[in-house]
Amino acid sequence: MVNLQKYKQTLRQVPGLRRAYQFSKKIWKKFNQVKLPEKSLANTKEDFIRLAKRDLQTFLLGQRVISFSSANQYDLSIVIPVYNKAEFTFRCLRNLAEVKDLKLQIIIVNNASEDTTNDLLSKVENIVVINNLENLHFLKASNQGAQRASSKYVLFLNNDAEPQTDALKNALAKIKSDPKIAAVGAKLILPDGKLQEAGCLIWSDGCCQGYGRGGSVDQAEAQYEKVVDYCSGAFLLTSKEILEEVNYFDERFAPAYYEEVDFCLTLQSLGYKIVYLPTAEVNHFEFASAGMSNAIDLMNRNRLILLDKHQQLLSTKLDRETPAFLSRSLETRPKVLYIDELLPQIKMGAGYPRANSLVQTIDQLGFFVTVYPLLRADYAESWSEVYQEFPRAVEILIKDNYGISGLVRTLTERANYYDYVWISRPSTMTEIRKLSPNLEIFSGAKIIYDAEALFTLRDIAYGKISNAPLNEKDIEQKMSAELKLSQGVDAVSSVSLAEASYFKQTGIKQVEVLGFQHQLTTSTPSFNDRNGLLFLGALHDDFGPNSDSLIWFIEKVLPILKDKGFTAPLKIIGTNKSPRIQSIKDPQVINIGAVDDLSPSINQAKIFIAPTRFAAGIPQKVTEVASYGLPVIVSELIHQQLGWQVESEYLLGLTPEEFANQVIRLDQDEALWTQLHKNSLARIEQDFSKEAFTNTIKKLLTK
Repeated sequence: MVNLQKYKQTLRQVPGLRRAYQFSKKIWKKFNQVKLPEKSLANTKEDFIRLAKRDLQTFLLGQRVISFSSANQYDLSIVIPVYNKAEFTFRCLRNLAEVKDLKLQIIIVNNASEDTTNDLLSKVENIVVINNLENLHFLKASNQGAQRASSKYVLFLNNDAEPQTDALKNALAKIKSDPKIAAVGAKLILPDGKLQEAGCLIWSDGCCQGYGRGGSVDQAEAQYEKVVDYCSGAFLLTSKEILEEVNYFDERFAPAYYEEVDFCLTLQSLGYKIVYLPTAEVNHFEFASAGMSNAIDLMNRNRLILLDKHQQLLSTKLDRETPAFLSRSLETRPKVLYIDELLPQIKMGAGYPRANSLVQTIDQLGFFVTVYPLLRADYAESWSEVYQEFPRAVEILIKDNYGISGLVRTLTERANYYDYVWISRPSTMTEIRKLSPNLEIFSGAKIIYDAEALFTLRDIAYGKISNAPLNEKDIEQKMSAELKLSQGVDAVSSVSLAEASYFKQTGIKQVEVLGFQHQLTTSTPSFNDRNGLLFLGALHDDFGPNSDSLIWFIEKVLPILKDKGFTAPLKIIGTNKSPRIQSIKDPQVINIGAVDDLSPSINQAKIFIAPTRFAAGIPQKVTEVASYGLPVIVSELIHQQLGWQVESEYLLGLTPEEFANQVIRLDQDEALWTQLHKNSLARIEQDFSKEAFTNTIKKLLTK
């Protein structure tokens, strides 16, 4: 990217170039946007070249230099073959010089350039320059440069390619993460902001294709990392050891074309993996310095060499008539389509943290996971924000007109692709039944219905507290309708034994209890280092289970506590959109809002309150704080849902007076506090461990 401020200052120092600045300022704005104005790619490239040449002219006329650090040991060697096109080499080097967190060895192989390349290189410090007397073209020049590399890792980079922020760091981290990964490629972005490739395909006839070419760089299918046939040599990271093992690029493909295809197929035949990495984003002009009039003839010749050399491996590839989707990756893992109401982000609360753990565990078990949010696809977050809560190997179908309208289209395109379909929540299953009453759209896959909780039970509890109890007929109808959602599925998971028993009565053969998973946190502050009450929960309005319970506590219990002299604060953690709770001005009630890390709040509090009066399933917020050993006081409903031992694993408050008395008691009795602390940790280890959670998912994902 151009640093406009520095560029402006330089132009002011150079007479006669101020008009160039006015023109360049307009063009610069275009090239620093993901999506450019409507304009043909040809015209965009012409503008780009004009800007690049003016940038180079400014640099050559000025006093500045491009400098890289000298080092005895480098993190990465970057091999850049160049033939003329000094304006591109300048942009590439300037871009690399901005990388400060890696020690880069820059190796320029100058193929007898006749333009201002030599003038440019004379103003670049601490790089290796190999000057050839003739144009050796890409293949031989790349081998020449790689042999001079002193780092363990070698990146082949075109001079018309500009890695974006963290692309080099992310690629290095990926190749180091698995000894079976022998090469890593990038998401290549064309000057008009469109996608050049998200990994590349090789068909059985040796022809190649960049996956997603010409599509949106923001498309969902380009955002997850995958094992691919090959990645373009415009940005291809490998290791010096691998290069020596296969004797570098095969010179039968000289002067150019198919050398990186052959290289990656050779790695495949040796059992290595080539990985497309979406977090390595690279702006690529493409074909800036090819300069060969017989390119088509060379491609045809080298394709025949490739067919002869890799006949057996290419015979396993798909034909060109096959939809590109099916060859987008060399995916051999069993495939799971996970469908939920919304994208299961932890910050959503309301059961979504459990769903997020579920998706991550399926990925960890070695399945390929596609996450499909059925009821909303218009997420505003950037992809980097979305993937903060998911493994990058998980495919997330959002932002591309997915949702209900796209489900049938997606399943049609991916017919017989998924081995398992996991449908989460009654609301999701209800919408799917509208599209496919008998679930025939999932033919061939094992269908797992994660009922999560029986919401009829919540409605019954709400009826009791609102003085509008459901009659027996209403209860029977609601329960029947909810249980009917599981009709025709192969397996059901529910969060508690009590609720799972209802599904077993319907005749479903496989019903599993799948609660939450928690990691024990045993090193926490002691009784005397804590203070106050804590409430966790998203407050989306005035009427949901969380809001109702908190309002009940503040209006019914807190006044009793005040009368008894209890002055410690009540801290409320979670999204707060409740007008009623927002309007509370009591200095003892502290609204903190949503936080990224719950640990400090949990470890500062002395008591957690769970005064829930209506809800379904089991309360994750209670099990989560218990995993930290924070003692809990619960309502009658929470006690019924969890079934833990009162006075041993938590305290119970049936009425406002009793709840207040339990708070006073626990706040003052260190022995009681310590007992609940230890026993709640033991309960979590027994029932809510990662091992138990994982083993249940294994059972469900078995045919």
